[in-house]
Amino acid sequence: MFEKILRLFGGGSKEETAKKNELVGNDGEKKDGGEVVVKEAVVRDELPKFKYHPDPIATGSIEASEDKCACCGMRRGYLCVVGYFGQGDEEFMCPWCISDGTARRKLHNNLFDEWTLQKAGISKEIIDEVHQRTVPYESWQTPEWQACCGDACEYHGTPEREDLEKLSFEEGQELYYDCFEDEADWREHVAEFDKETMHGGVYKFVCKHCGKVLMYYDCD
Repeated sequence: MFEKILRLFGGGSKEETAKKNELVGNDGEKKDGGEVVVKEAVVRDELPKFKYHPDPIATGSIEASEDKCACCGMRRGYLCVVGYFGQGDEEFMCPWCISDGTARRKLHNNLFDEWTLQKAGISKEIIDEVHQRTVPYESWQTPEWQACCGDACEYHGTPEREDLEKLSFEEGQELYYDCFEDEADWREHVAEFDKETMHGGVYKFVCKHCGKVLMYYDCD
């Protein structure tokens, strides 16, 4: 009679309850072949701040993920989905390992080519901050970081069409390595510019001091 009452109210028989307990671990995860499959908790901390890449989620360099960081092995809720020199396609690092320099030390390599900042006379301290502790960006070839006013610039992702419209024909020629026949050709390119489907990449940087917008073009 007691077992009938339990089944009536959804409690199930003693045998059914025991069977259910065999299939569920203490944390509520199902068992697989008699072993409890425990999914490691994702710890979502506040993202570290990157002085020269202020919004890496907006630029697409960082994405929400429950996968483990290839550097520290933790699940922290976010991964940098841009590869580095000598890094496997799936070996993504968490923002925290990049911010404290652990990722760079593990890879034994800088995250960018230092040459552009060295040529601009930027201090070693700033170069180390950019090349060892800043989230990188995806480019066709070696990423180049821009500089202005004696400092590295902030990276702001792909420019909008309005950014290109502000450039003169001469500035457009310089940006795209003299690939336009005349100003009309340049203006046609700007009018058709679509950052979602463009061939090659245009990257936008902003000076932290004077606010000047600098752009860099890279193609395969």
